[in-house]
Amino acid sequence: MAIVEKTVLIIVTSCDTLRSGRKTGLWFDEFAIPYIHFKEQGYRITVASPLGGNAPIDAQSLNESILHQGHVTPRGYAADNADVMAALNNTTTLSFVDTNNTAVLYIPGGNGTMVDLQNNHTLNQILLHRHNTNQLIATLCHSAICLTSLMIEDTPLVQQRKLTCFSDAEEMQTGFNNEYDFLLETRLRELGAEVTVNSLWSENVVVDDNLITGQNPQSCERLAKIIINLTR
Repeated sequence: MAIVEKTVLIIVTSCDTLRSGRKTGLWFDEFAIPYIHFKEQGYRITVASPLGGNAPIDAQSLNESILHQGHVTPRGYAADNADVMAALNNTTTLSFVDTNNTAVLYIPGGNGTMVDLQNNHTLNQILLHRHNTNQLIATLCHSAICLTSLMIEDTPLVQQRKLTCFSDAEEMQTGFNNEYDFLLETRLRELGAEVTVNSLWSENVVVDDNLITGQNPQSCERLAKIIINLTR
């Protein structure tokens, strides 16, 4: 992988409501914790979303967040809360982003991604270009939905690729399984992906060449560290 400079494009959801009317959005720590790691390592960060502007945050994720609640952790995330929120309040419209010189593309999850990052034309073009030029792509949790609509000469991009995503068992436990037309793990397997999932809410990151995927919020810190190690 040719790394041009320490740059990260983070793409987040703009969707704040599921088909039942249930409120949703980005899962906060999946954005915040990698964002802080990238910033501490000197990466230049661009945050984009399909609609630009203020990115919706899932309220439940704020309630459970290490950062938002100001919990004491070895890395001291609480001090960075204001900076993270400012980045999410002013995202760039995805179609306006120049991705040509971006070393890392990272897409955090949240239930909103299942709506507006599924078969998103602009995102598809970015992902296909990065795949064709062997540039790093990283997804976490639900954001692996963006991989399901990618085709290479009538073959699913994920076919025979090793990856992970939010598991069907985790989805069933959250009660969101009826919000979507399919379960993500099942769909990826149907497309020929070699999906590895760990037990409920346990850390799991899979690296397959230029594709890095994480299973759930518990995997976000490890995923960020792997990205940093690969792009030094």
